[in-house]
Amino acid sequence: MSNITYCKLDNFKCLCLEQVVKSYCAPIKEEHAWAIVHQGVLSILGVVGQPCFLVRGMVDVFISQEGLIHPITFTRSNHDRLSMTNMATGVAELGVAVYDALDWSVTTDSSMERTLSPELESLLDVMTSGDDLDYLDEGIGEEEVASRLCEKVLELCRHHLALPEEAGHHYQQVCR
Repeated sequence: MSNITYCKLDNFKCLCLEQVVKSYCAPIKEEHAWAIVHQGVLSILGVVGQPCFLVRGMVDVFISQEGLIHPITFTRSNHDRLSMTNMATGVAELGVAVYDALDWSVTTDSSMERTLSPELESLLDVMTSGDDLDYLDEGIGEEEVASRLCEKVLELCRHHLALPEEAGHHYQQVCR
């Protein structure tokens, strides 16, 4: 019997990020990380007002065959997922899942250390520290903080490209 892992689209025509990483037996590349972050934040913004759940890891990040992060990434309920009480925490948990995908095979070999570009490291830091919500002390509401965080992340993703105005199309193609 072979140990080859085959990817199969689910009912929503998606693969989870964990399937992708395991099928290639390798971590994602930095350009994939930028794309997943960009598309993931757009997906979070698209499900505002619906009951949402935190991403627990790569297994909860669903990439559609169209190159989008499917809304079920944040709206699919099961017994193990916590409710997303604010968007900033959702962005932070997405950042952790992306980092795990970047670090996938490295964590099994302690002699290796993944080095990220300063720009990507900064992006992930913005995402994962965004749920601190220090701005609430300044009188800014939680929704405003989360909105600013999402815009900051999208701005960093756009400016990572030579042609920022093509970010949506570019990152969708990378995810495909």
